[in-house]
Amino acid sequence: MSKLQKKVLENTLFDEIAAPAASDFYRRFENGFSVRVGQPEAPSSIQVDAPDGSICIAIKMTQDGPQLELSGQSLSLSFAKLISVAGEDFELDASRDIQLRAGGKFKSEGFTQEVRSTRGDVRIVANDDVRVDGERIQLNSPYPPGIGQVEG
Repeated sequence: MSKLQKKVLENTLFDEIAAPAASDFYRRFENGFSVRVGQPEAPSSIQVDAPDGSICIAIKMTQDGPQLELSGQSLSLSFAKLISVAGEDFELDASRDIQLRAGGKFKSEGFTQEVRSTRGDVRIVANDDVRVDGERIQLNSPYPPGIGQVEG
C-alpha cells in the first residue's frame, strides 16, 4: 500500500468519528447532519440524523434480521431492470394520491380483489372494449348482511 493510499484510509469517515463510548461512534457534518454507529438502546445500529434531530436513515440489526427506516421529503429509486419487493404483507399509505403507471401491460392478481371508494365514484375508462368475465356478474345486487361485503 502506497503512502497516499494509507493517508486516504486514515482520513476516512470512520477514522474521523469521535467515540464517546466503547460501542458509540458519532460524527456531525458541516451541514448539520450526523452519523451515529451504535447507541445504548440499539448497540447494533447505524443512524443518520437531520440537523433538527429527526431520524433520516436507521439500520438496526435485530434478532429477526435487519430493519431499515427511511424518512425525508422524498424517495426516488431508479433501476435499469427489475425492482422486486417481497414480504408477507405489503402496504402503501398516502395521505393524498397514489398513481401507478405502466408503459406496457398492467396486471393485478390476488386470491380475491376488492375496489372500494369511500367517497365518490369508481370510474373505468378504456379506449376500446371493456370486458367483464365471471361466473355471475351482479350489478346493483345488495348482499345479505355479512356476506360478500367489502372489508374495511
